[in-house]
Amino acid sequence: MANARLQWQINDDFSARISAEYHGKIPRYTSIYDNLTAVQQEVYDALGSEMKAWTVVDLGASYKMTDTITLNASINNLLDKDFSEVQLYGSGRNTEYAGDYFSTSRSTTGYVNPGRNYWLSVTLSF
Repeated sequence: MANARLQWQINDDFSARISAEYHGKIPRYTSIYDNLTAVQQEVYDALGSEMKAWTVVDLGASYKMTDTITLNASINNLLDKDFSEVQLYGSGRNTEYAGDYFSTSRSTTGYVNPGRNYWLSVTLSF
């Protein structure tokens, strides 16, 4: 995992920032193939042994409206990276939803990140 952030102080009242978060590949399962359930082996065969690496970029700004009030805004997942695409895999009564970035059955493995989202906040200092 790696994080990077650039911040620009445009003037005394206004600043902007951009950040990136990178996560490398991770193993899809912690057990060896022969110890996986039938549905896990099906997922492993279809999608591989590792979940894909990914990067998310965020953009934000702060504006000091007065000496005590600061307005903050952010756009998270600026490039709208889609983590939600999954397929249902099944073997008998066992099922698992799995995709490039996460798998879920009784528990969830991997990264379940939201799509692009917006945040607005106000900071009051006194």
